[in-house]
Parts: sequence; C-alpha cells; structure tokens
Amino acid sequence: MSDTETPILWNAENGVATLTFNRPHRHNAWTTEMETLLRALLSQATADPKVRVIVLRGAGRAFCAGFDLEGVGTEGLLTAPPYRAGDLEQRYSYVRGIPKPVIAAIDGAAIGVGLVLALVSDIRLASSRARFSTGFTRRGVIAEHGSAWLLTQIVGAGNAADLVLSGRTVEADEAATMGLARLLDRDFDAEVMSYAQDIAQNCAPRSLAIAKRQLACVGSQTLAQATRMADLELEACEGTPELREGVASFFDRRKPDFAPITGMPKLAGDTDS
Repeated sequence: MSDTETPILWNAENGVATLTFNRPHRHNAWTTEMETLLRALLSQATADPKVRVIVLRGAGRAFCAGFDLEGVGTEGLLTAPPYRAGDLEQRYSYVRGIPKPVIAAIDGAAIGVGLVLALVSDIRLASSRARFSTGFTRRGVIAEHGSAWLLTQIVGAGNAADLVLSGRTVEADEAATMGLARLLDRDFDAEVMSYAQDIAQNCAPRSLAIAKRQLACVGSQTLAQATRMADLELEACEGTPELREGVASFFDRRKPDFAPITGMPKLAGDTDS
C-alpha cells in the first residue's frame, strides 16, 4: 500500500460509522494529513443523522503506533498550538465534545498519539493482542496532548504515573485490570460491531449526547454541581419524544424507535453551578 491511498477509510452501516486508520505498512503511524482528515470525517459523522455511534480502528496489526517520525520527521510536531481554554477544544480532546459515542477498537499497538486517540474516545475495547504505551519519556519528550490528565482520570494517579514516567508497554490483560480498556477475547471485530450496534439501535441519540457531556464535565465539577446538572437535565426529559418512546417500547416489549438528532441538544444544566 502506498501513501497516496486514503489514510483513513469511512464505512457506515446500521447506525455505526467506522473510521479505519489505513496505513498498515507503517502500523498506522500518525501524520498531520491523518489528523486533518480525522477531524473532517468526525464532523461528517456528527452531521449525519443516520450515524449514531462512531468506531475508530486500525487496519492490519496496529491501532496506531504513534507519530510517523520516520516518514515525516519532527518538523512542526513540537510546536505548541494556540492556547484554548475549553476542555473540549484542544487538539484531540474535541473528540469528547462530539455528541455521539466514540469507541476505540484497539487491535494491536496504541502508542504515543495512538494512545491519546484511545484516551479521548469514550469507550476503549481491546483485543488480546492490544498493547499500550505512552512512550514519551523514552523518546525525549513529555506526556503530550493532555495524556497525563486523561490517564489520571481513567486509571487513577498511581497507574497514570507508572505509565507516563516509565513509558513501558502494557499488555491487554494488564490494561483491562487497571481499567484502561475492556478486553474482548473472542471474535474481536464482530464483538466490537455488536457492541456498537446495540448502542445505536437501543439508545436515544439525545440521551447519549447529554450523558456524554455529563461524563466530560466530571473533571471540572463537584458532586453537588454534577447532581444539579443531572437534576436539571432529568427535568428537561419530561414530555420529550425520547422519553415517550423509551417508556412505550418497554411496555410494548419491542426495540425503541428513537428519532435522530443533529448536533448537540440544548443542555439545561450546561452553565448551572
């Protein structure tokens, strides 16, 4: 495969858009072209009402083996982007602001920026051959793109310090033990799609968008603020088509038929403190 081919592939079916990093000859090593294309494809998935869940995966035997130093060098890699104050407005953290669940399907190495892409995803599903490493300190750099913060939120301070400072490789079973990813041990691709389609077919898009924002706000909220936000959002569910359909489908013993949404619904508790 040559680098002239599309570096990220798009496929959408049954409510799930799958974005596949498509440089298997380089273990899907990351480039600035891929970074730009990923943002564009995620915007496309966000705007498409037929897409309810997004899956990120890698072609071949890796998820993403980090930035492609051999292919493009370090030029521009270390230049700090303009400062942005919002947690969901950073170079990669914008993924957490997408109003649809993003699942990282990790089948092979997730290293450096590849690990960052997994960390900013909402859910991480790993095969038995998945491997994780920050790798930063072993390459003369530091924990990039907020990964120290993300790891601390996901696996706790002790595990985060271990991974960031040692730069060691963590195998799939250890990653599952520390809560970094959920390990799937059968037919990985089929299980990932089954999981994603279950969400797409059975969960209300409005509920998913608001619940995802609740999760994203945890790091900056007290328990009282999180509870207040939840109380207001729950009250805002009253009389919505989603609530009516969710209750009706329960009593009818059938799958719900939730209407799609476009963009992020108005949040009742977004600015409440």
